[in-house]
Amino acid sequence: MEKLHLGQPSPPTPHTIRGKEFPSIEGWCLVELASQSELAELYRARPAVAAPDRPAGYALKVLRPKWESDPRAREVFRR
Repeated sequence: MEKLHLGQPSPPTPHTIRGKEFPSIEGWCLVELASQSELAELYRARPAVAAPDRPAGYALKVLRPKWESDPRAREVFRR
């Protein structure tokens, strides 16, 4: 799987797809929550520039906001 590094993320703001609220990540369209843990959420996603009917062929792991300022959580998240 290709690992994309986008630098320091800004806090996600919510958006809604099919009645469900998802974080808004610049450059990406999150279409489904695939999994979640205490530390992070994993979303099926597609690039924002892709047509809406294109499959969500990427996975985006998002650190939960409550862990953003915890250096240990950020280190575990990066692995």
